[in-house]
Amino acid sequence: MGDVVLVIEGRDFSTRFGWMTLIHWCVGLCHAVQRLEHQDQHELLSPESDDVLRFIRVRDRLTVSASYVGQVAVTGFPEFSAAVNRFVAVKFGWIEQNYSRALLNPGMRGVYRRIGRTLPRGACGEG
Repeated sequence: MGDVVLVIEGRDFSTRFGWMTLIHWCVGLCHAVQRLEHQDQHELLSPESDDVLRFIRVRDRLTVSASYVGQVAVTGFPEFSAAVNRFVAVKFGWIEQNYSRALLNPGMRGVYRRIGRTLPRGACGEG
């Protein structure tokens, strides 16, 4: 639980809510990238409020805005996709290293599937 730091092209979309969950954020960003590969718009909804992070894709350009800040950023979709993949890999590596028991939760199988990754050997009876 905590704040999410998200800065795109110098625009700050970080949350200051103090309660965003790391796993929800990672899954939501991965899902946004997956959806935007096939459609031109997607919204990442906050799990506990009416706040939303909006993505609009036009070819390889991505416009990002949010209900909780008055900023708009435009960046390349391929660059955004690569940054999300790096972010999620780092954060899940941190979870695996520091909270390996969390991987025993049966729900983690679905989380890893939604982010396009494979559970480490031995987690949730895998391996």
